[in-house]
Amino acid sequence: MSRPANVFSENYSIDFKLQQVWSIPHALEFFLLGVGAGQYILSTWFWPLPWAQLISLLPVLGAGLSLLADLGRPERLWRALANLRQSWISRGALSVFFFLAFAFLALFSRWTSSPSQLPLALESAATLFALIAMLYPGLVLSSYASIPSWNSPMVPLLFFLSSWITGLAAEWLVLLALGAARELAPAMALGLVLFPITLLCLLIHLSSMARGGAALREGYRLLVRGLLSGWFVGGAVGMGLLLPLVLVAVALINPEWLEFSALLSSLFVLAGGFLLRYSILKAGVYPPLF
Repeated sequence: MSRPANVFSENYSIDFKLQQVWSIPHALEFFLLGVGAGQYILSTWFWPLPWAQLISLLPVLGAGLSLLADLGRPERLWRALANLRQSWISRGALSVFFFLAFAFLALFSRWTSSPSQLPLALESAATLFALIAMLYPGLVLSSYASIPSWNSPMVPLLFFLSSWITGLAAEWLVLLALGAARELAPAMALGLVLFPITLLCLLIHLSSMARGGAALREGYRLLVRGLLSGWFVGGAVGMGLLLPLVLVAVALINPEWLEFSALLSSLFVLAGGFLLRYSILKAGVYPPLF
């Protein structure tokens, strides 16, 4: 008589589940929010140009519309704002609202020639809420203890750094469009600082995933060797960070390539910034509940 199978043998394995809730609409919302908030700070305090601040608010408005579309019904918006004490989604949604409110008030005060201290105070308040808006998507994800690859302090940091980088790329496009060629070189030089820092943080995060528990290692496999590797390694890292780093360095050495490199690099960085958020969202795996 044959021996019954041992259900507790070493061949038993856990089939990890991929989260199915967060996908392209959320990646787009986080991406637009980061681009707009990052560019607003840069266009306010580093390279203030006419219309640049207003242009920076357009992606943030797009992120707000994406959030409303995702919520579906108006009463869900109130629910999203009503849990400030416990939910980073509530805090983030409120920070976006205040960011837009203060930013538009600051623009209006400048256009109506208000006393000089008033626009400055409003821009300072808008900047504070813009910084919170840049951080909040990563803080939302890191609050999910059930998904180990999100539940890390590196995730908010990566989203924050990516917001600076994509905002910087958008600023390059604005400088090109407004004919501010003299401001382009120092703006691109900032990329030589931000790109390596982001790459280093990304490597630290991947290293911790590779050495972590089973769910973390599965998320690492998906990003580096699995279904998401093309989007993540080729898109987010190669196209979004490494290639722009090389292009910017070459352009700063050879200024005749400056404008072409700024245009090409900005498009690569923006595409890579979206793919970074998409890849991190889709690599969210968790063990099944027994």
